[in-house]
Amino acid sequence: MSNDLNSLDVALDFEPTIEDTGARAYCLLKPGKYPFKVTGHTKAQHAGSANLPSCPKVIVACEVDGGEQGKAAIKYTFFMHGRCIGFLVDFFTAIGIMQPGGTLKIDWSQIAGATGLCETKHRQYEGESYNEIKRFLRAEQAPKQSAYAAPQDQGFTLGDF
Repeated sequence: MSNDLNSLDVALDFEPTIEDTGARAYCLLKPGKYPFKVTGHTKAQHAGSANLPSCPKVIVACEVDGGEQGKAAIKYTFFMHGRCIGFLVDFFTAIGIMQPGGTLKIDWSQIAGATGLCETKHRQYEGESYNEIKRFLRAEQAPKQSAYAAPQDQGFTLGDF
């Protein structure tokens, strides 16, 4: 297999030579709080359901960094409806575009590359577990750093003179 096919982020032709390297495009993260980066968005129309009438929707693609677990691509759908404003406020506050208690004229072109913190959970569908963003965390909801900082290595051994 050629080296350029070792990446999962390349287009393949119809008859490539493939190799099982163990790399997988899907990474199931443990539920928790993780940093994310916005990688894109698409606009669509929600057809309506028992819970929400027809309205525009924006599907935001995020890359969630699970550290040693790997990175997971997770999409989150924002319904552009009055009942869903809180979700929009949390997202735009999490990525630093909106200030808590402020007002914002949404400009979706500003979100590409934005970063923030989210909380993930597992969603079950047809017996399989999938990553899902439970909520976007505002700065005040982020885990606090401990007031006690662990001592750093000073380059000496205790008791050595």
